[in-house]
Amino acid sequence: MNGGNWATIIVGLITLAGAVFSGISANRASKYNTRTQAETEAYERARKMDTETIERQEKALEKLRKEVEELKEDNEMLHGENKELRQRIYRLENPGGTP
Repeated sequence: MNGGNWATIIVGLITLAGAVFSGISANRASKYNTRTQAETEAYERARKMDTETIERQEKALEKLRKEVEELKEDNEMLHGENKELRQRIYRLENPGGTP
């Protein structure tokens, strides 16, 4: 073999090595991108679930707050009725007296 053939062989091997390393690098990048994409999608699904849960809990909490307000109003009304009934009982048990 003459010197020109060796140079061609060396350049060919370098090109082949570059292609192999380029393929390896692309494969690793592809795996990384696929994993990153999968993790991003998983995060987005979890975030959506969290958002839906928070919205559902906020609706339930609002409903409970309304119920509490209604119960407070009922409680105040019952306290007033209870007071009136105690006064009536006192008057019935103590004619002529004032509570």
